[in-house]
Amino acid sequence: MVQTIFTLCYDALNSVYYLGGTYNSNNLVLTGILGQTLPPSIGYDAFIARFQDNGGADYKSLEFFKDSLSKAVNSNVIAYPNPSNGNFNFVSVKNETIKTITVSDITGRTVYIKSFENETFETNTNLSFLPASTYFVNISTSIDNYNIKIVIIK
Repeated sequence: MVQTIFTLCYDALNSVYYLGGTYNSNNLVLTGILGQTLPPSIGYDAFIARFQDNGGADYKSLEFFKDSLSKAVNSNVIAYPNPSNGNFNFVSVKNETIKTITVSDITGRTVYIKSFENETFETNTNLSFLPASTYFVNISTSIDNYNIKIVIIK
């Protein structure tokens, strides 16, 4: 059995990103026998869903993250869940290769840097070693640099 994983992102700016699917009007059109649609969820700024071949099932799980920090305005990258205990996923929703992630504290001091040599569109980053606070993340991609605010809670 071939297993394929796709990524879907919906945010308050009415942007929907689903790698391998289509977005039509106000619903995400899912491929599958029943032709299901996924309407936007009112009150949620962003969500990430992973759809897998689950032995004929149309999808296995759908996780919602209610927050207001996941996606910076006019940004092609998101961070979720946000706030978090320090374990973040950074995703390039338009398939821009992530080159570097730099995290700075509120004083501007760099507290974490990670560079990627291989083509990466999504990465899990463990920042749980940092104290609870607000941090600023600069994500350098193959096309641009993006800044996102993240919050670590303990």
